[in-house]
Amino acid sequence: MGRARACLEAGRRDNTWNQYAGKFAAFVTFCTVVIPAGGAPAACPLPATVATVIAYLGWLQEQDSVHFGSLQPYMSAINTAHDDAGFARPAIGKVVGMTRKGFGELEAEIRGAPERRKGLPAPAAHKIMDEGLDTGDDLIMRECAAVSSTYQFFARGDTGAKAEIDRLVVDEEGLHFNEDAKNLPKIAPETLSTPWPPNRERSPHQLVVRFLAARKAAWLKAGKAEPVSLWQMPSDAGPPVPSDIGVWMLRRLDALGIKAPPGIKYTGHSLRGGAASAALAIGVSLPAICRWGLWRALDSVMQYLDPLIQPTWQAHVFFAHLLRRPIFHGE
Repeated sequence: MGRARACLEAGRRDNTWNQYAGKFAAFVTFCTVVIPAGGAPAACPLPATVATVIAYLGWLQEQDSVHFGSLQPYMSAINTAHDDAGFARPAIGKVVGMTRKGFGELEAEIRGAPERRKGLPAPAAHKIMDEGLDTGDDLIMRECAAVSSTYQFFARGDTGAKAEIDRLVVDEEGLHFNEDAKNLPKIAPETLSTPWPPNRERSPHQLVVRFLAARKAAWLKAGKAEPVSLWQMPSDAGPPVPSDIGVWMLRRLDALGIKAPPGIKYTGHSLRGGAASAALAIGVSLPAICRWGLWRALDSVMQYLDPLIQPTWQAHVFFAHLLRRPIFHGE
């Protein structure tokens, strides 16, 4: 039974278990503590009713501790717990959808319209890459290399932060990333490769080469063995966490004087969506975008794409290898 339980637990990544567990625990507390404190009988959290979910949304809105843009993980935690137990999902459907919309409308009346997350434009990502190539500061170079690489591979923040030293390799053929994404089985990571661009010296590949050399020298100077974590440096308390990618991106944007347009905000997830949208703008096909970003279906990638993004030469630096071109005799 112990091995069976281990297999079951390994079927979902640790950070996913932790996220769902914490958020479902909050729902359980609402059902068993908050509701009785208001003078009503406790509600059953599993299986829960749609009415209980609606009441939970109303309570979250009243507490002002969770905002409209962050609701989905709370609803997903409830639905996942029900899926796992073999019950119907209560946090879906028309009534729940209308309640969530009303949640956002009330929040906008009270707090004003929230800023919307948008993808990071390719010119901004390219400036971060350039900063990394020109700096003599190892920590700034690390931040730039991590952000640039995450952008180039459409990676999630957790994938980029948890990259291991042997998984990002540059050789004469190009830059290769053996990606252990959370939607892939650990037993089957995916290797993505991009060839060297024509301008080798001003490329994401060259930034990775310089960082790897600086990283090796830094650990040698510290008299310590290099850790498995790709982006960890001797001055760090430990390996980077998923949120670090977004923190590093915002720090570099601030240093470069790059601000988001009014009503827009950039987060760590802006790297994935911005990169995919930049690739679409220069003519990369939807199947290629889906395949490069390791999305399982075209429906999944559509929510990340902004068809209004215009093509830029900087997007070609990152994603020209995804374009199809005619092959001539002798090539």
